[in-house]
Amino acid sequence: MSADRIPPARSGTPRPQVVYFRRSGVLVTDQQVAVGQYRYQVAQLADLMQARGSTHPGAVVGMVIAVAETPLVALLLGVVHSPVAWLLAVPALLIPCLVGLVCVRRWPAQYELLARYRGGQVSLFATRDEREFGQVARAVRRAIEATPGDDTRL
Repeated sequence: MSADRIPPARSGTPRPQVVYFRRSGVLVTDQQVAVGQYRYQVAQLADLMQARGSTHPGAVVGMVIAVAETPLVALLLGVVHSPVAWLLAVPALLIPCLVGLVCVRRWPAQYELLARYRGGQVSLFATRDEREFGQVARAVRRAIEATPGDDTRL
């Protein structure tokens, strides 16, 4: 993917900006990272990191319930040898697993792009969309790598 060149925003800038990513309120150029109303100068970004948020509580609770119920269901099936026991056991295990699965699919963990900026740690970008996160993270990395200066910032 090639970067777009756009004319400079200010008349004092001698060279055109290179645009690495522009979509959904996010703009990554060779000079700045802009997300919504926040703007960060690429030359002042350091220690780029990626983080992943926690799993949805519904998924955790669903799996804990399923694991806790498994010995009880196994005991029930071992003691009571009837089709009614199976009619109780299968939904008892499936429902918490399905609730957990729905929570994981509907509310995936959030991806977050972090960096040091002017001495403090900032969150540059956060989303639940893995593809969009990958595109933004790659664009920011490319912008930092293209910035002349200290190579120890990454």
